[in-house]
Amino acid sequence: MNNYKKLVPAGLIIMFALSVFYFFNEKANLEKKYINTVEEARELRKEKVAVDSINSYHKALDIKKTPEIYIELAEYYKELEKKDEAISIGENLNRDFPKEVKGYEFLINLYANEKDYTNMFATYEEFKSRKLSSKSIEDIYIKNEYVYQINELMNEVKVPSNGLVAFREGDKWGYMDKSLKATITSKYKYTDLFRNNRAYVTTASDEHYYIDKKGEKRHDLMNIEGIEKAGVISVKGFTAKTKEGWNIYDLSNNKMAGPFDEVSNVENSLIVGTKDGKTKIYNLDNKKAYDIEGEIINNEYNMPIENDRIFSKVGDKVNLYDSEGKLIAEGFEDAKPFITNGAAVKKNGKWGFINFDGEVVIEYQYEDAKSLSNSHAAVKKGGKWGYINTKNEMVIPAQFEEASNMTNDGILIVKLDGRWNLISLYKYSGNEE
Repeated sequence: MNNYKKLVPAGLIIMFALSVFYFFNEKANLEKKYINTVEEARELRKEKVAVDSINSYHKALDIKKTPEIYIELAEYYKELEKKDEAISIGENLNRDFPKEVKGYEFLINLYANEKDYTNMFATYEEFKSRKLSSKSIEDIYIKNEYVYQINELMNEVKVPSNGLVAFREGDKWGYMDKSLKATITSKYKYTDLFRNNRAYVTTASDEHYYIDKKGEKRHDLMNIEGIEKAGVISVKGFTAKTKEGWNIYDLSNNKMAGPFDEVSNVENSLIVGTKDGKTKIYNLDNKKAYDIEGEIINNEYNMPIENDRIFSKVGDKVNLYDSEGKLIAEGFEDAKPFITNGAAVKKNGKWGFINFDGEVVIEYQYEDAKSLSNSHAAVKKGGKWGYINTKNEMVIPAQFEEASNMTNDGILIVKLDGRWNLISLYKYSGNEE
């Protein structure tokens, strides 16, 4: 009996040992089969027996997935000019080995060579989201960072905003995207720019309301007596013109202040209003008004205030103030309001750029300039407009007769050879404002 008890654990040990042996033996056999299949695939590739070689590569991947064989197969498909298959293998590599750089390098290089910039930049964004690094990928990105698509505009357009451009067709207005596809039918008598994903429109029957980017009515204004026009809406309120003048309203259409002779659009709870020649800055948060001297410098968005900064012309000089009327910097010959992180200002006949503290960040050197927008600025040099980045590098050559600001999704309106065009930078193809 005692001997029997001793045999039980001994038997278990033997069974365990055998299972381990069979496991490693099976693993060794699979590894051997994998190596033989890879060698077969490579040999058939040398012999240019493409179909059988590809089948062997796929069999090898069925046995064991490795980045090296994924890349070999992807490169082979590329060599055979089977682009879709090559892309599919590259995508499978990224799926199975998301931290492996080789798949991203292969796809980004392939897309760049094929001039498929939309997918190239989309893959680059995925690569960056993985927090990976690759010099070859960064070199390709830098080389193609400012590649763009250009389409001639056949209609009158307004300033691009929130990824859409208002266009006129006959006597009606609608909105199109950067591919010039109409996304909101041209049916309005008047359209304004989109801000906070809302735009003010007027219909042929004189209805006034705000729409969203799908063209759906989102905020009706018809209970405002005598309404004639409205401005951009913000999270704090909006402006609207009636027979008595311009007023400021909250989001329930209750009048907060007014009337004024002129008002700006609302930006970050701040608004500029003028009445009887006197200008004040109104803060919708603290309900206070601040005097500011001189003539306010405005822009095409009717938004003279950005990040608590506003320009005003006093006499023959332009000064920079904060929203409470405190002087920040003075003595400019001209200026363009801040849009984001740098305002264009003029001194001694040349244009440069300052920051929010009034400090010069790009020296005075251009014939004309527009304020930085999306970290880029339109500048005029040699009689033509081009675009610089925040390092003052000319990233889009000076070649245009006219040029707009760059939107957050890389849209530009430019005049080239007497014709207006819409430029769309591919690197923003996946972005919307």
